[in-house]
Amino acid sequence: MKSYKELTQRYLKANKKRTILTIGGIAISVALIFAIGSLLESLNKRQLNDTIKSNGNYHAAFMDVTSSQAEKLKNSVEVKEAGISRTLGTALIHEDKNNKDTDEWLNNAYVEVKAYEDKTFNIYNVELEKGNYPKDSSEILLPEAVLNIFGKSIGDTIELEIGERYSPTNGVILDNNSYSDDEIIRNTIKKTYTIVGVRKKTFAEGPKTYRGITHLDDTSIYDGHYNVSVIMKKPKHTYDTTKKMAENLNFNKIKLKNGEEGYNIEYNENLLRLIGGSIKENYNASRDRIIVVIIGLVILSTIATIYNSFNISVMERKKEFGTLRSIGATPTQIRSIVFREGFFMASIAIPIGMIVGYFGLLVLLKLLTIFLSTVMNKMELAGIGATITLRLVIITLVISIITVFLSAYIPAKKAGKISPIEAIRNTTDIKVGKLKSGKLSSKLFKAEGYLASRNLRRNKKKFRITIFSIAISIVLFIVFNSFVSMSLKVNNFTARYTPNYSCYFGSSTLSPSEDDIKAIKSFRGVDKVYSKLFSSAIVSVDDNKLNQKADLSNLKDPESNQINLYNSSFVYPGEDGIKELKKNISKGEFDEVSLEKENGVILFQTNISRNAGKSTYVDYTTYDVGDYIKFYYNHDDYNSEKAPEKVKVMGIIEAPFGPFDYKEGGVTMFTTKKVLENIKMDNGGKISSLAIETLDNEDEGLKTYLKDITKKNNGYFNDTKENAREEKQFQIMMQIFLYGFVAVISLISAINIINTITTNVLLRKKELSMLQAVGMTTKDMHKSIYLESLFCTFTAWVYGTIVGAGISYFLYGTASKSVEFKWDAPIEAIFISLIGSIIISLIAGIIPIRKLRKENIIENIRRESI
Repeated sequence: MKSYKELTQRYLKANKKRTILTIGGIAISVALIFAIGSLLESLNKRQLNDTIKSNGNYHAAFMDVTSSQAEKLKNSVEVKEAGISRTLGTALIHEDKNNKDTDEWLNNAYVEVKAYEDKTFNIYNVELEKGNYPKDSSEILLPEAVLNIFGKSIGDTIELEIGERYSPTNGVILDNNSYSDDEIIRNTIKKTYTIVGVRKKTFAEGPKTYRGITHLDDTSIYDGHYNVSVIMKKPKHTYDTTKKMAENLNFNKIKLKNGEEGYNIEYNENLLRLIGGSIKENYNASRDRIIVVIIGLVILSTIATIYNSFNISVMERKKEFGTLRSIGATPTQIRSIVFREGFFMASIAIPIGMIVGYFGLLVLLKLLTIFLSTVMNKMELAGIGATITLRLVIITLVISIITVFLSAYIPAKKAGKISPIEAIRNTTDIKVGKLKSGKLSSKLFKAEGYLASRNLRRNKKKFRITIFSIAISIVLFIVFNSFVSMSLKVNNFTARYTPNYSCYFGSSTLSPSEDDIKAIKSFRGVDKVYSKLFSSAIVSVDDNKLNQKADLSNLKDPESNQINLYNSSFVYPGEDGIKELKKNISKGEFDEVSLEKENGVILFQTNISRNAGKSTYVDYTTYDVGDYIKFYYNHDDYNSEKAPEKVKVMGIIEAPFGPFDYKEGGVTMFTTKKVLENIKMDNGGKISSLAIETLDNEDEGLKTYLKDITKKNNGYFNDTKENAREEKQFQIMMQIFLYGFVAVISLISAINIINTITTNVLLRKKELSMLQAVGMTTKDMHKSIYLESLFCTFTAWVYGTIVGAGISYFLYGTASKSVEFKWDAPIEAIFISLIGSIIISLIAGIIPIRKLRKENIIENIRRESI
């Protein structure tokens, strides 16, 4: 042997089983980290693509700037790419005299005409269904629905009267998502365009507004104002950078929607949120903290697993290390041997782990795809796959190397401190001293329990290491269960509900009948029909019913100092909606007789609260079952001396459901038709909208029937089937991923517990054989091993439960900064972890017992190690 370093490979070869187990442990941990990272990369990519598809690929848009300012913005050193656009105006879709099939109902829809330069088409991700992009200002792109309305096709010309939507009563210009009964189109000009292509409608457009896009010619020939959409070089600093840019270019400040003064800049918040540039600091901080905790726990479990292996290896070789020390090896050289072993095994395990993680994820996703396609209505994991990026490889590599180093550090340090004489005599493991007698264990389990209890306590360091390793597994299980539960709760607030078909009815006199709804339900494949009766109201909240966590100062009446929730509403959700409502009630109940007798409502009182750039889902009010809510029908009633009306809270839901508008600045009150009649809020029984969910086997005639119903009742029809399908499969995939993640964590935890207990017993072959030699029966020895496993696991479960519940509460505190919800103690996870750990500990006891049965007592007594 030329160098002591050669001992590393000699030992690893001589102990092939232990080497393979350690490499396997490292590889599994690396595979888990790599698979998590790969899936997160894929999910983030999918969300980015979806957001870009619906909202556009830009970070901010400077609104209403001059042509010279637009050019300066495009050439800014902070801007990677920019596109200029101009809003030309809005045209009312009216009856075309040359198309007799066009009905009066179309008057409720609009075409907003915008002009884009070439780059802007890419920035806003304008997708063609057919045809070409416009090349000059005489050509236009329109959605298929508009062509159908006017009876036009590609190549035809279309004349539009373009102006601005204006509400004379309110004195304001209306945007896409605002509507007024008295609105008009003013300052109109007639424009004739040639239709050159058909574009897809996106979610960014309002439900009653279609977008027509023409070409923006050279901006230098225009006077007037433009919009500049920019992709920033440093998107995480978009908010600060754009404000500095506006300040440097002397932009005028305007009064923003929140009442404050600021620059007229719109932000693609959905995109910025995904890349860590959200203005909602609480969202960024919450996300980062949760990711750190989750990854930290995975790393900690990895350290515990690998540490056990290295520590056991050092304990086995104390005599060997003592011999090396006695012939001149320094502590540094001994530490070097342990570190070399660790990094040698890591050099093999890390590449294997990455490969296993990647292909394991591919197999998992393939199995999920098969499951979704055969069980879940032929769904697929659209846009989700195993992703490899250089960043992911580097992060996994760095985390793995740090993990192996930390895992080997203490055992290496311990090995370097071994005294040659004590190591050769092998007297350091057991120290003479007083131990607790274990009276309770001896009373309950007799001599075997007494022996098991004392065996655990005689080497405190070893006992603590074993407890720590098992406790980490229990902590992991509890925390990840809590994480899944919280993720699903947050998702209930942030997920976008999309029905397959929607029908909107704006007429004050016409709406579908009950027979129409029954006819819709009779079609094959119809799953749910939400028929909504809706009425707005102003809820007046007493101070003692306000949630102090909600910042509602902008809703305070300056004269009376009363907080009024102006965007509140009463909703009858239809028969199917009531069924879903009953499933979501967390307090109280939906009893139709009681509701109609008491004028009762089921209350949803959670919504967005904005404060200092932070947006949080929080309870606006603290109403409870039995409380009365005061409300006014409208502003006139509120401003008069009329007393407010009252309804009684009969139940509370804590999460939104269905296709209902939970408007910011208001609470939503669900009730029956009869109650709406009693309080004169039923709008004459006129249904305002229908939302239809369908299965894959839907009748082909359903869509035609829905179109006929909407046209007959002066409404408009919206087909979002493909969007609903994508959203639904994404939600299902997220749930399967989260629960699958818990399953993987549970498996790793189980392996760690089994490995820890099994190794702990096998290291004591000599001792157990000596007990058998002095008369202990095989049955008694087995019982002692089982009890030792149970005592050890139960102790670890107590510590793991305390720590796991604490981390669960920490995660709750972090997540609740974005969405306020009630913390549920992880009782179910704690109970499952107790039962699971007991079963696993018994299995862990069986493995070494089977090995000991096959071995010779005398040989084990002579043996120095396993």
